[in-house]
Amino acid sequence: MTAKKKLVAETDQNWSKLTKVEKPKKTTPSKSKPTQKKETKKVKEQPVTSNLKYKYKKDPSLFPYETFPIRLEHVDGKDKKVCWFQCEEHFIKYVTRYNLNPKEYEVTTNNVALVGKVTRSKGK
Repeated sequence: MTAKKKLVAETDQNWSKLTKVEKPKKTTPSKSKPTQKKETKKVKEQPVTSNLKYKYKKDPSLFPYETFPIRLEHVDGKDKKVCWFQCEEHFIKYVTRYNLNPKEYEVTTNNVALVGKVTRSKGK
């Protein structure tokens, strides 16, 4: 029995020498996928802060949340959307994400400090 096992083992190792045909190698599929570069569209960022103008309204029905002093109204398709923001940065982030033009939306606030510079001097 040992002679048969030895012969089988030798023939497996010397397969190409005996048959003059190479034994096909087992290939395993690679797990890594070829990388493809995706082109992303670059959105033009509008300088929102330069032409940012708030309208002051003290109506409590427009501002149901005390911690959200900035209110944005715009038309999205056929629907009218109303959004509230905690700060200017969140508002600017929203406007740039959805590429809104200043003509398309109306911004109001219940905070006087956001409307203009607060100074102690009296106006003329």
